[in-house]
Amino acid sequence: MSKTKTETPVLRNSADIPWEENRPRHKVDKRIYVLLTVFLGWCGAHRFLEHRWKLGIFYLLVGWTGLGLAFALVDLLIALPIPKDENGMIEI
Repeated sequence: MSKTKTETPVLRNSADIPWEENRPRHKVDKRIYVLLTVFLGWCGAHRFLEHRWKLGIFYLLVGWTGLGLAFALVDLLIALPIPKDENGMIEI
C-alpha cells in the first residue's frame, strides 16, 4: 500500500488567487478616482464610481467610525502606482 503525497499548490503571484480572477474589473478615470478617494473616500464614493455598490454601502455604514477613512487610505495607496492608459483610465 503506497501513500501518495498530495502537493499543495504554490501561489506565484496575485493572478494565481482564484477570487481575484472572478472579480469584475472596471475602467475609471484615474484623476476622478483619486480625487474621490481623497475627499470622499471615507463614505465610499470611489467604490460607487467603480460600480462596487456593496462595498460603497459598507463604507457608508462604517465611515463614522474612522474605518472608512483607513480603508480609503489603503485604496489610495493601491490606485496611485497603477499606470494609466492613453485616455487617463485605470482598471480597478
